[in-house]
Amino acid sequence: MTPGPDDFLQISDAAGAPGDTVVFTILLSNDTIPVSDLQFDLMFDDSALEYTDGSYTLSGPLVNWPWHEDNMIDSDHIRFAALDWNSSIPAGSADIILSFEFTVLCSGCAHGDQFDMDLTNLTGGISGFTDYDGEFTVDLCINHIGDVDFNGLITPADAALAFYIALGMYNPSADEFCRADANRDGNVTSGDALCIFKEYLGIPNECFAKSAGGPLPARDARGKAESGSLRLSIERDGLHTVEVSVVLQAGSQSVEDLQFDVRFDPRYLSFANDDWRAGPLTGDWYLRKAHCLAPGSVRFAGLDWTRAIEPGARGTVAVFELRLTDPKFYSQAISGIEVANPRGGIASYATR
Repeated sequence: MTPGPDDFLQISDAAGAPGDTVVFTILLSNDTIPVSDLQFDLMFDDSALEYTDGSYTLSGPLVNWPWHEDNMIDSDHIRFAALDWNSSIPAGSADIILSFEFTVLCSGCAHGDQFDMDLTNLTGGISGFTDYDGEFTVDLCINHIGDVDFNGLITPADAALAFYIALGMYNPSADEFCRADANRDGNVTSGDALCIFKEYLGIPNECFAKSAGGPLPARDARGKAESGSLRLSIERDGLHTVEVSVVLQAGSQSVEDLQFDVRFDPRYLSFANDDWRAGPLTGDWYLRKAHCLAPGSVRFAGLDWTRAIEPGARGTVAVFELRLTDPKFYSQAISGIEVANPRGGIASYATR
């Protein structure tokens, strides 16, 4: 039988710092073919990672297989094989079958360096299966996530500092940015600040689950199924003021944090940092702030895990007062106003 598109072997990603133990999991999907034996090779960079014979753990359907073995073909090359002559993994299965433990070497690596984890030479019962490779990422601050101020503790001050970084009110060093990026997506948003505050309170959260040194979960899918939106309501308030309201239509999940930008043409409009007010949806939130990033761009962010916006709720998040430089250019001014760059708990929201 010829393998189909859903017959594959996949290795996870992982991240760590020198001296860490990192774990890579192997997922087997055998949609059309039962599997009673398998063999594959795993190639890696031995300047970054070190493997010791026997540093693997069976899981899922392989736990009771009577024969399994790994062999170091070379310092950067593992061969693994297993079989069960009494039974097979039935077609239609998909499960984690084993994991490999490595020690991170990489003494000369820089933060963010990446190294391939290559599955190859799939043979036996998985011959012809597709192989999906993984990556090891050097994360020099993975053991210090959330400690943005370098005092050895995670406190509300760290959450506040991450919040100010998200708003553009504080220019962080590379190390501060790295520690504030709690969900490890390369950005610092209101969502990272929320995760850090939850960690201080001892509330389980998805960000710090990613920072435990094990295999990284599938890349953050938060909000993918959302159908929420942000839109603008614009009114003139007197001769020289344009009032811009940002109206949120919540999707299928509650919103504990949000971030967005309001952009406009600085030739016609200006904004002062105090010229805004919270709307009914965020009026009681623990932390909320607007900050002028540059002429023509205002960023708003807020968070409160105790007063989340309910699924399906609709209302005003914030109101901004923009100053007209010349009233005769009102039409040109309002035509260039937009809401953009939703992040955090509204990252997938449409803007209009």
